[in-house]
Amino acid sequence: MRPLCTQCPVLENLLRGLLSSEQLAELTCVFHTAHFQKDQVLSFDGGDARHIFALYSGTVKISKSFENGKSRITRVVQAGELFGLEALESAKYSMTAVAMENCTVCTASRESFLGLFRSHPDIAEALVRCLLGEIEQLRNQLTRMTGRDARCRVAAFLLSLLPAERKVEPEPCTLRLSFSRQEIGEMLDISAESVSRALSHLQQEGLLTARGRRLLIPNPHRLHALVAS
Repeated sequence: MRPLCTQCPVLENLLRGLLSSEQLAELTCVFHTAHFQKDQVLSFDGGDARHIFALYSGTVKISKSFENGKSRITRVVQAGELFGLEALESAKYSMTAVAMENCTVCTASRESFLGLFRSHPDIAEALVRCLLGEIEQLRNQLTRMTGRDARCRVAAFLLSLLPAERKVEPEPCTLRLSFSRQEIGEMLDISAESVSRALSHLQQEGLLTARGRRLLIPNPHRLHALVAS
């Protein structure tokens, strides 16, 4: 493994507890590191799907284009997550991926990625488990959001930006928003004005403090309780 791989958040996210340190050490990484600047396009809707991506650091937004010329953000990729997996079965990407800040991204060709699966079936199993977990997470999120007001939707979105272990902790944490109110509204299917009002209500309730694009969340556990109620 290359030095960068020893602390890779993607490997940690996918293979935590599933492979021994010896097995990890034997892996030949099929990914090649690349750096992207803010607003740079990594892949585009309808483009040739030749690579799978693993986000090492930064944030990437995934959006879908429509026939009327509009687009909608469907996902925000955080460090430690894979994207562009449609390349495994499709000749074209179905979404556009854009760097929301300067990013370090690891890319692998479809052929090398599938070759990794063939030589390490335990990794293929780990990826399947990870994807099933993400699907279940999305299903639960959609269920929670059905019929919920803008305040709860925005609270759930903010929680989704936190690491899993921080979402239910009572200790304060700081979150930097890389999104405009309009972008948040696109993801939550509400207006930018509704996003602003929801953030104001959450501030009035003492659930967060906004300082520009930086948000202080005094107690993530309270925010989690609001979404889960």
